Formats: sequence, C-alpha cells, structure tokens
Amino acid sequence: MKTLILTAALLAAGGAQAYELRGKVVAVTDGDTITLLDADKWQQKIRLADIDAPERRQPWGQRAKEALSQMVAGREVRANCHEPDRYGRHVCTVFVGTTDANAEMVTHGNAWVYERYNIRDDLPRLQEQAQAERRGLWQLPEAERIPPADWRKQRKEKKHDSKQTVPARGDDGNPRHAAPSQTNGEERDTGGGKSGQENR
Repeated sequence: MKTLILTAALLAAGGAQAYELRGKVVAVTDGDTITLLDADKWQQKIRLADIDAPERRQPWGQRAKEALSQMVAGREVRANCHEPDRYGRHVCTVFVGTTDANAEMVTHGNAWVYERYNIRDDLPRLQEQAQAERRGLWQLPEAERIPPADWRKQRKEKKHDSKQTVPARGDDGNPRHAAPSQTNGEERDTGGGKSGQENR
C-alpha cells in the first residue's frame, strides 16, 4: 500500500509516476481487465495498457477473456503501472514471470493494439504478424473484426438514437390516449413506437 499512497500523492500534485503492483489475480473481467489481490489484501482493478480486447458481447470476446484467464488467473503477477484511468483502474503492463501478458494477447490475436493510447513500438509489429498469419480474431470475417472502441461508439449511437424516438402521449401520459393528427382531413395513426435498445 505504501506504493499506492505515494502514487496518489504524486498524482494529486500533478506528476504522474510509474509504479508497481504485485499480487495474485483473483478475477478476469474480460480480455483486458483483471483484479489483483495485493499483499495487504486489497483488491486492485487493472486495465492492461496499450491493448484493447474485444468486448464480451463482440465476436471473439469470450475467447479473449478465456485466453487471458488461462495466462493469469490464480497466478502471482507483477504489474508495471501508469496513472489510473478515468474509471479508477490501474493501467499496467502485466507480467507472469517474464511473460508480458499484454504482448501475448496481441501476438495470439486476442486483442488489438489500442492505437489511441499505445506508447509501445513492438505491439504494432506483433499485430501485423498476427493479422498476416490469421491468428485469433484475425480469422473472423472482416465485418466481424470491429475494433472495440468503434464497437462501443456504435452502441452509444444506437442507444442515443433509440432515446430520440418516443411514443406520442395523451394528456394522461398514456400513449394509447394520444389524439390522432389530421392530414388532408383524414385521420392517420401517429403511434410511432420506441425502437429497440441494446443493453451493454
């Protein structure tokens, strides 16, 4: 915990510093998020840095989670971390012994390089090799290979669009009691239903 306290103080002062976490992986949320139990029995949520694995509802999402689980679940790991993200997760490169879990996920086609945030030179090359050899998600049809950031954006747009479509309501708030509008002297049905909304 001393490391975390020092890190919090540095961040509060406006100077983000690298720090290290060690412990046992007690949960794998998806292909790029784990929970580590440190020596003080505190659970630390970790987001693997520089990569973006498919979301669980995406094609290959469950396989990506399984691949990370096989590599780190129940294992003692070392995490070299940057500053926490906006969700309070530690953003880290995770090592199982000498194995770089972040790089392994990209190497075997279980994650994309997160181009927006990537600061490593080796990961794009590893992704190119995985793509050329059709490893992991790279064997999926092109239409199903949607980078997670784009997929999340599409879902947000669908959610926004569905909220814009609301049913007509009468004075009592009941859609069934809405007064019909008139077009050229004829009644027309205005009961525009709410479109389906996907839940993440």
